[in-house]
Amino acid sequence: PGWDGYEGVVPTQDAANNAIHFIQLLPSGIEPPRPLIAGDGEIGVYWKRGDAYIEAASYGGTKIEYFARDGDRNLISSGSIDFVQNRLPELLLKAIENFSGLP
Repeated sequence: PGWDGYEGVVPTQDAANNAIHFIQLLPSGIEPPRPLIAGDGEIGVYWKRGDAYIEAASYGGTKIEYFARDGDRNLISSGSIDFVQNRLPELLLKAIENFSGLP
């Protein structure tokens, strides 16, 4: 069996580095995300409160895939982040700030 007991794929160091880099791009005052490690090698972070959910995760390389939905399960934002830009997409950042109660 794999690392998770179900033949899981071990996440790459690139995937772990992407998750760390994503966290470093968050502004101060943001509620800390929870870690996410999937059996298919994906690693990232997420926030969840009721039906509101925000996730950013990567398999490695230069991109992280993300999506955010509000408490009514409406999609707020989704896409991929290219770390060459070294910033978070505005709609995703706003969703995270709203989730954390920041103005």
